[in-house]
Amino acid sequence: MREKEAAEWQARHNFACVVHQGRIFVVGGRTHNGLVNDVWSSSLANSFDSVIFEQRKGVETTANQVLSTRERALALSFKGNLYLFGGCRDGSGGECVMALKEVLYSREGETWTRGMLQSGSPAQLPDFFVDKPYQLMGSVHDDAMLVLGANTVAVVRVMDTEAISIEQVYSSSQAGWQLGRAGVALSIASLVFTLGGETNGGGRSNRVTFSPDGGRSWTDIPAPPLLFPPRTDLGGAVLNGRLCVFGGLAGSVALADV
Repeated sequence: MREKEAAEWQARHNFACVVHQGRIFVVGGRTHNGLVNDVWSSSLANSFDSVIFEQRKGVETTANQVLSTRERALALSFKGNLYLFGGCRDGSGGECVMALKEVLYSREGETWTRGMLQSGSPAQLPDFFVDKPYQLMGSVHDDAMLVLGANTVAVVRVMDTEAISIEQVYSSSQAGWQLGRAGVALSIASLVFTLGGETNGGGRSNRVTFSPDGGRSWTDIPAPPLLFPPRTDLGGAVLNGRLCVFGGLAGSVALADV
């Protein structure tokens, strides 16, 4: 069911989206004007308020500075913090040629801090997550964060000191399931879902799959063709037990629907 034809934020794709502290957050992405680093939040899917509205294109991200403009990042809410994984910055000609490995976190979406390993080094995504700069998928499952991309699943845990540990990596090829890309992953109870994304032939889909075991095995769910319009580079969230899909790309059109 489409809640709203257009939210208050600009039409965009390749953005991060998550429910954090009872609100839906939309972070950054690409509009027709280029990359943005604005953060929007809402307690209801049909009414968004701006948290951060300025654009600071090309600003380096360090501890205690506002996050840089980016697209294709992953946002997850975990242990009271909003986490942001990776993303891409513009290169020449507007193409995404610089993939970010950094992990950032924030309590409220305004002040961001770089995540650190227990050794004191900056936490970074493994190389295989940034070799091909497609939008990451991820979800919280079994007291850990799952980061999905490049046909792999990484398990990320956070210590009591807020130090980050990337403990385990599953290969979807070993699990017998080919991970899609540029879709969205969501969790309800013990299940992890992926929705939409790119087909093996490069087209856009409204494919829905689920995993009951933290990403080790996956099953396709037969869905009506009009469950939601096929799209890639979308955002999504679980709110009041409902799977919500936001924006994305349908052909060359950036969507702003919910």
